[in-house]
Amino acid sequence: MNCPEASDSRWRRVGAPLAAQAVAADSAGVRQWRPAALAIHPDTMRDKIFNSALVWSVLMAYWLLADVLLTLYPPSPTGRQLPPDGATAPGGYVVLGLIGIWCAHRAGFPAAWDTRIPGSRRLLLPLLLGVVFGMLAIAIEEATRSLHILEAVLGPANVAFPSSVLTSTAGAIKWELLFLLLPLPLLLWVISCVVLRGRGQTPTFWILAALCAAMEPVLQGIPLLVLANGAIGPAAFAAYASHSYAFNFTAAVSFRRYGLLAPVLVRLGNYLVWHVLYGNFCSADVVTFFLAQARSRPQARSARRGSPWWSRIGGASVPQHRPVRRLPASRSGDAAAAKSASTLRRCCERVLARTRA
Repeated sequence: MNCPEASDSRWRRVGAPLAAQAVAADSAGVRQWRPAALAIHPDTMRDKIFNSALVWSVLMAYWLLADVLLTLYPPSPTGRQLPPDGATAPGGYVVLGLIGIWCAHRAGFPAAWDTRIPGSRRLLLPLLLGVVFGMLAIAIEEATRSLHILEAVLGPANVAFPSSVLTSTAGAIKWELLFLLLPLPLLLWVISCVVLRGRGQTPTFWILAALCAAMEPVLQGIPLLVLANGAIGPAAFAAYASHSYAFNFTAAVSFRRYGLLAPVLVRLGNYLVWHVLYGNFCSADVVTFFLAQARSRPQARSARRGSPWWSRIGGASVPQHRPVRRLPASRSGDAAAAKSASTLRRCCERVLARTRA
């Protein structure tokens, strides 16, 4: 059922003009039909549901492709091992996502691909917010070293590259469905539209967003804290919990304002920075390697100072200067000629010395 206050405003903005068009079309004997799934400016409830369902089907198709690729080509044993979800999981995720879409549009959420919302706010802004949260996660890790502590206890925490790209992109869809896309609109529709009959939808949303944002730090953070067996202190756990809560709350607000894709992009940006970029390329071993290379550069530079400048340009083989031929004074029998030859020799030696320096 629809919320009464949302139905009244929708009828004034959309229903009345559409009803007038339908009456005019019926009187003219013309039947107008348009595929609701292809509507990029969805106005009716049917248009919005089919619009978001089409976007969700594309996301599920990519998730299924990533799961098949991970089954055929498992991640490297040097990283974390994540087993595929299996053949029955796609059907369940599709159904749960469609339930969340139906409840979301009944509660007034926008369509997933409504081009009237600018792409900079609908797509780019959520992705950038996720990147910012990923950078904050890196800063927290460098300050607390909690991930390295967990890896010492539980083993690798990140999937090895390039499988980490598939697990991060597909995981952003799955975990956003379980933490936000299903529970938030379902509870909002039941409480606000069914129980309260359309009253108090805004405060109900903020309360539910605050509760859903706490699901990930509670369901994921507390078990990890217990498994760490006291190795992670209260300050490190508080930093992780605050970051995770703010991250999920931002995703909930993006979902309410910009539709289905926004929270998925927030989590995707976070995962690409945190799990792929930092986990695969900026870990402690990689940073140590580059620091060792940076320390060895001054020694190599000082060793090359004695060689001519052309030998340092990409390994080019340029012939060396031939030594200056000394002219004997007895050849001309003239003391002035011998003096000139000695002066020329000293000048050439100075030039070569400056070149080598």
